[in-house]
Amino acid sequence: MIKYFEIDNEVLKVSYNEFTGKIRIFLDEKEFTKIDKRAYILKISDERKEAVAIDGNFIKGIRVFYHKKYHQVLEPIPIYSIVLAGAMLSLSIIIGNIVNLSEFNIYYVGGAIGGGISGLFFALILYISRIIHKKWLQILLSIVIMLACFGVCLGVGTLIGNQL
Repeated sequence: MIKYFEIDNEVLKVSYNEFTGKIRIFLDEKEFTKIDKRAYILKISDERKEAVAIDGNFIKGIRVFYHKKYHQVLEPIPIYSIVLAGAMLSLSIIIGNIVNLSEFNIYYVGGAIGGGISGLFFALILYISRIIHKKWLQILLSIVIMLACFGVCLGVGTLIGNQL
């Protein structure tokens, strides 16, 4: 994702890779040099140096501090997406640990396998909430993904349960 900010007749370009977390910053096509985890510097001339500071992360959102002002690069993930994803993860682990379900021939995988499957779906919900901007669609897709996660855990549990 690339964001452009026009500041004092200069263009600040921030490139952010959502999969690797790598950030590259340019001022009028000249790239800033990373000096530590959150700070970048650009030497324009002997008299002029520009500095940029990064604040935030994937969940809280990412902001760039430049010219005494914050510029939003990545919006924060809405709290309802985090709650829905966390509820799915918690319910999946809780349901997977109910021993009495096997008496009714219902096999649901929990523990490490169920937690791993739920963790992948958790990350998918957070990623989808980042790229879709309509609140109702985010909630609907989160519920659909939650049901898909339960279906996968039930299917894996049934495969394992029928082998025993």
